[in-house]
Amino acid sequence: MLLVQATEDFDRWLRRLRDTRARALIAERIQRLANGLPGDISRRAQA
Repeated sequence: MLLVQATEDFDRWLRRLRDTRARALIAERIQRLANGLPGDISRRAQA
């Protein structure tokens, strides 16, 4: 499982974000990442 830690700078930025829908989507996305659900990701080939 991925460890997600909030920083004061990020928390401040998120609180000041005026778009409440965007704020909710960002918080939801972070929660999914913390629960081990990264969504659609693609692995890049090693060069």
